Amino acid sequence: MNPPINSPVHLQTLTPALAAALESRTQSTLLDLLTRNRGTKYFNESPLLASYRSLLHNDDLLDLFYKSVPLSSYLAYKPFIARFLAPNPNASDLTDLLAPGLPEFISHSSGTSGGAVKHFPKYRHAQYTPAGQPSAKQLTMSICGINSLRYSQVLHIVDLEKGGEPVIKKVPVCLMSCGGLRQYLGVGVDYDEALMAQR
Repeated sequence: MNPPINSPVHLQTLTPALAAALESRTQSTLLDLLTRNRGTKYFNESPLLASYRSLLHNDDLLDLFYKSVPLSSYLAYKPFIARFLAPNPNASDLTDLLAPGLPEFISHSSGTSGGAVKHFPKYRHAQYTPAGQPSAKQLTMSICGINSLRYSQVLHIVDLEKGGEPVIKKVPVCLMSCGGLRQYLGVGVDYDEALMAQR
């Protein structure tokens, strides 16, 4: 396939104004995430962040973060993510685990690279949610669309301190594309039967 006749020219470097805007936005986003996630269990329990936590009296949070938090891999988060997949997930153990609140869904890798399937809790952040999304009640879908919402399991997060009832939240475990579509459309797993009835 030939490229379009007037294909755009790729930027090799950014203008100083664009580079400054990118740096500012990156630092602003990181500072926002650091501030918002300070109350999470991961922030307060992770050995990876111990040095950062001990120096929090420092005024320059970004500089402190860059100097004291090493790069990490999935293994640093795995013990925390495993709490979601444990039998009888309890709301008090999972609320504010990796980010404020409970996740909207937990995405999983396909497991095709020869390793074990990896899980990634995905949270809704109001300021990063697109405006004007359709209402789930107005949603009509084809079979193809319904299949795009499939999941491998649903976690029933309960309050064990109150006897395990009622279910506080149902969290689908699915591919990122399916969970992202559910989140964008506002379609929880409770709405699936109504969608199937449209067939």
